[in-house]
Amino acid sequence: MSIALAENDVAYFTEQLSNNATWEIIGNRTIKGIDDIQEALHALHDGKTTVLHLDHIITHGNVGSTNGHYIQNGKKIAFSNIFQFGTFRKQAKIKKITSYFIYV
Repeated sequence: MSIALAENDVAYFTEQLSNNATWEIIGNRTIKGIDDIQEALHALHDGKTTVLHLDHIITHGNVGSTNGHYIQNGKKIAFSNIFQFGTFRKQAKIKKITSYFIYV
């Protein structure tokens, strides 16, 4: 999911979401529902990602997390994404995302 986010793969990103998903971008806003999340993805994408580095991928129960950094338009952005799934099944949809983005 963090790769899809960095590459602005809106179709893949939203396929993984439950219908009533929420995305909280800390320090910015909370977005509710797939349609509004799609709109936000298009608005937030600021160009081509040239580097993506994942430091950690952690899962436990129905929660997953990634952190790292990417470079977009020459700007380095550190991130952390926490994904909460609706169930414990392997094909579960994401019901909540919490993201932190820091320009470094």
